[in-house]
Amino acid sequence: MINGNKNIFKSKMFITVLIGICGFLLIIFSYFLPENKSKSESETILITEADYYGENLETKIKKTIEKLTGKNTIDVMITFDGTFEKVLYNNTKNSTSITYNISDKEENPCIIKTKVPSIKGVMIVCTSIKNESDFINIKKAVATVLNISENKIYIIGGTN
Repeated sequence: MINGNKNIFKSKMFITVLIGICGFLLIIFSYFLPENKSKSESETILITEADYYGENLETKIKKTIEKLTGKNTIDVMITFDGTFEKVLYNNTKNSTSITYNISDKEENPCIIKTKVPSIKGVMIVCTSIKNESDFINIKKAVATVLNISENKIYIIGGTN
């Protein structure tokens, strides 16, 4: 009888050890499996300050042209030369040191000015405008608002 009890004890011990090893292996393998991410986490789009500035400017120009022409089939695209440039405050006593704003236990450089990138060109698509005087008026209005020469503006028209 004693030998029979030892076999039962060994088989229970074997099953317990086997279950423990399986659990350990599952934990180890779970680190190597790819994580399931939702689309919003994996497809994050980084919108920069320049992108926001450009889209805002394009929207304003589009709305203005729509008011001028009475047409709502207009698209505007603006290209920039470079990106935003931040001018930092330099301490006048020591020409190599930069002054920092200290807030929330972080040191941030003191920005005194942000330079906006210059505009390379503007393309305007007016599919429902065929009148030459409308093209000229749009070109002059955009050149005035953006303070650029008219040769940097291209307007294309046609049918819907």
